[in-house]
Amino acid sequence: MEDLRELVLDRLGGSSQCYGHCQEPAQLRFLKDEDREVGALVCPSGYVSRLIMYGPEVDSLEMESLVRSHAAEALQVEEGDIRLATRYSLDLGLGGADRKVLREAYWTQNYGKSKSKEPDRAALFMCSSCAKLFVQPASARASLCGACAP
Repeated sequence: MEDLRELVLDRLGGSSQCYGHCQEPAQLRFLKDEDREVGALVCPSGYVSRLIMYGPEVDSLEMESLVRSHAAEALQVEEGDIRLATRYSLDLGLGGADRKVLREAYWTQNYGKSKSKEPDRAALFMCSSCAKLFVQPASARASLCGACAP
């Protein structure tokens, strides 16, 4: 799994913009304690713009289950909210014959049933200390989960 993480960080880990929350840059951070490689595009406030599962094969039901396990009942997540993508060697700049390198299942917090512009809507955040996901209002300023907060 370490090789997969290195490949993702090297080829897909560039900075992007926080989507649906603020205009700050978002960076790829990996969740801890997961059976799969799961990354999150996170702004400095900890808001999760996108959750991404990486692997040779992934499926939308597994990703849906993962999102639900972290969001509990606070967020509506349906199978149709999960997207799948395939990354090929040429897409990743690896050269050689074009071959499938990895699959991604991803969930963006601000589309599908999850889409809302209400400032107090429930939203998924990543703790800046332990890298675990937690739910709080989108307008909240806490960057620590309940376990890490003083």
